[in-house]
Amino acid sequence: MKIDVEGYETEVLKGMTNTINLAPLKAIIIELNGSGARYGYEEAKIHQLLLENSFKPYIYDPFKRKLSEITSYGNNNTIYCRDIDFIDHRLQSADSMLIMGEEI
Repeated sequence: MKIDVEGYETEVLKGMTNTINLAPLKAIIIELNGSGARYGYEEAKIHQLLLENSFKPYIYDPFKRKLSEITSYGNNNTIYCRDIDFIDHRLQSADSMLIMGEEI
């Protein structure tokens, strides 16, 4: 799931309390760039909510097809994942692609 709502991420997460617990939801990409502060929202609380729902923050290296866990959220898009074994398997088993002459 991708959430990019220019500062209203807190409200979106409040409205998806059932969805966030669904087993098929493996990852949330969310933009935490400080824009929520203009509406009185703290991004640290979003980070904490995702941690409490078994998501952990990662960065992605597309050339290695690898997710690496990070200790906090980034300045822009952060990928929060759970069931990392499932996701790693999907990354490693996906068909390769040709990008700018390089097979990835």
